Amino acid sequence: MRRPSNQTVLWLALVLVSAIPRVLGAFVLPNAFGDAYVYIRTIGELSLRLSAKTFAITDLYGFWLPLYQFISAVINVFVGNGFYSGKVVSAIFGIGSCVLVYHITLRLTANRAAALLGFALLLPSWISLGLLIGAGLGIRRHVRDEEAYLARTYGEEYRRYAARVGRFVPGVGRLRAPGR
Repeated sequence: MRRPSNQTVLWLALVLVSAIPRVLGAFVLPNAFGDAYVYIRTIGELSLRLSAKTFAITDLYGFWLPLYQFISAVINVFVGNGFYSGKVVSAIFGIGSCVLVYHITLRLTANRAAALLGFALLLPSWISLGLLIGAGLGIRRHVRDEEAYLARTYGEEYRRYAARVGRFVPGVGRLRAPGR
């Protein structure tokens, strides 16, 4: 049996960490996700049209985001509970949002720590607060170690550069200029 790569394990962990609080919230909390409650009538109407085979694409006209209602209605045809169908679809979309933020941040910054920080900010639990604090401390230590390495390796040239630019945001967190 082939062993999963670190990338596969990471993606699986990201999906699970974002899924567990959302899916539990969908079934345990009375109204964890507002979309299910707000659109229950629309989900019911679309489900009836799908079941009766009278659904037309024009039935989606007027919604700002018809995909949510439509997917919830398709699931509701089989499940028979528009409220829980909507809550599960909302949870799945939330999972997708977390993973998408991680992927986009990683592609834009090429910094796994920054991508994990962005991911942690979207998690709806106390665990996310711990992850956020841990990621912040880890990033701070990593940056401190990296700056020390760059100062040893490139010397005065790096110190002038670091005094000009910021650590994470241009102009913010600059190092002191040499000789000051």
